[in-house]
Amino acid sequence: MENIKGFSLYLLLGILAAFVSKIISSTFLETFLVGNLIIIQITLLAINITIISLIFTKIKDISEALKISFVKTTPELKKSILEQIILIILTIVLLVFYQGEILVNSPEIKYYLFNSLLNGVFFYVIYLLFDTGKAIFLLIEAENKQNNKSE
Repeated sequence: MENIKGFSLYLLLGILAAFVSKIISSTFLETFLVGNLIIIQITLLAINITIISLIFTKIKDISEALKISFVKTTPELKKSILEQIILIILTIVLLVFYQGEILVNSPEIKYYLFNSLLNGVFFYVIYLLFDTGKAIFLLIEAENKQNNKSE
């Protein structure tokens, strides 16, 4: 439920971006996302997996040093990866229908529907990367506190 609420915010931002793009007659975002969104998502997934492996290494060190359990952390990190995979699949489906002629006959509806969704997916993927990146800073802070206590 929390993920749906979170994605709703980014979907609203996607709708706003589609409307602003239409008002200023810009096709940049549409062209960019149609041509690059899957590549961006796969790249960010690879970055996310690398960050998660660093997080797991730090969690193990902190857990051993401070005898703290991180039982809830692992499922959350797995969920982040699963969300990104689902978003990649959603993007593929959206782009297939976007390029197709059958689903939506009205160019205006097609523009707003698909661009809003693609924009929303893009913004949400960026948020997921940011959220995972925040974990690194939290671990650095925890490690600094640990080092300060041992001095």
